[in-house]
Amino acid sequence: MFRTGGGVTTIVKPPKGEHIVALEERQAEHEIKFLNVEGYRKVVPPEMLRHDFSKLAPYEFDGSKFPLNTDLGSAFSPDEQKMKVEQVLQKRHQEIIFLITSYLMRRVFGGEDTDEKNTRWHLFGTLRTIVQEWYETKLRMLNIVDPEHRKLIYYEDPVRICDHIMKGINPERDSQEFVRPVLNAYNPVGTTMHVTGHTQRDTFATKKSHVNKVAMDSKWEGICAKTLEELKPVVSYVKNHFLTFEIPYLKEGKEHRYRPDFITRIKLANGNMANLIIEITGMEFDKKEKRWYVMNRWLPAVNAVRKDYDMDPWYFTEVAGDIRDIKNDLTRAITEISTKVPEVQVVSLEVENQTNPEPCQRIKSYGCLSPRMTKRTT
Repeated sequence: MFRTGGGVTTIVKPPKGEHIVALEERQAEHEIKFLNVEGYRKVVPPEMLRHDFSKLAPYEFDGSKFPLNTDLGSAFSPDEQKMKVEQVLQKRHQEIIFLITSYLMRRVFGGEDTDEKNTRWHLFGTLRTIVQEWYETKLRMLNIVDPEHRKLIYYEDPVRICDHIMKGINPERDSQEFVRPVLNAYNPVGTTMHVTGHTQRDTFATKKSHVNKVAMDSKWEGICAKTLEELKPVVSYVKNHFLTFEIPYLKEGKEHRYRPDFITRIKLANGNMANLIIEITGMEFDKKEKRWYVMNRWLPAVNAVRKDYDMDPWYFTEVAGDIRDIKNDLTRAITEISTKVPEVQVVSLEVENQTNPEPCQRIKSYGCLSPRMTKRTT
């Protein structure tokens, strides 16, 4: 039944790899815990809303991309799933403004899970005035001159529109007093205890880490790990590999996940402990959005609730420029943290213009980053 003879069977050995794993004997001293943040919500007080669109860049959309005889769906109106473009152009501007305002009310100013009875409809009139100003002053139509074509925003992504409008509503409330995290319902707290996996990359053996080795995507990770081993204030650290520590952010209404390079636990000059997130590879893409969400959403949100989870304050720094001077850079960052007030959680080692990219004020409720069970593979 089987052919025999005439051939040689070659056994292919699996490629040699390294086992990355959390060591039980190091857990008590070096375990690092963090919150699994799925999104953010902004606590909006019941007083009158304030807005300022003066520094807000226009919302751009190409009105010429919609053929007049094509049926297109809209997420704004569930009762009108398909409408021809010419039908939308026959709508009144006030009807479009009403639809945007209603969506914004339900998704941003509603209760948990957009419960209609918890929606603060008494804010509708004020919010509608704000939306109308945005509609009349901040819409920029590409390749279209006729202002009637502003109505074609009906076909745009409502999440992206809400993001843009919310940039100008109560912009001063991007602090831990007003921002809260939406945690993973099934696994709210992550830990280095569950790190395990195999890698084909070069590795660096650790002493101060709960995890036995650092998998190096580049030489920079090895240099950073060696430096963290040498720095006295560093009590523990971990490379974000097989760890799934992520910071959610939005770009143009779409969900993305940012994975910083390292998490460290440091002992400050005053004896207090703190958590420091370290980025060394420069956030290869979406840098502006990632930095904005770290500073204006993740850090304020997590630090607002950290005591509920028995966690020390969280900070962030990015090592920019010459990696060869990383020891001095990190020493300066740790020293600066020791002198910071609790409300300030970002240590900047570079100077750049921090402009608002895509602030999502209530991600859980209006679809920007919805909670889900997190399962990651590497």
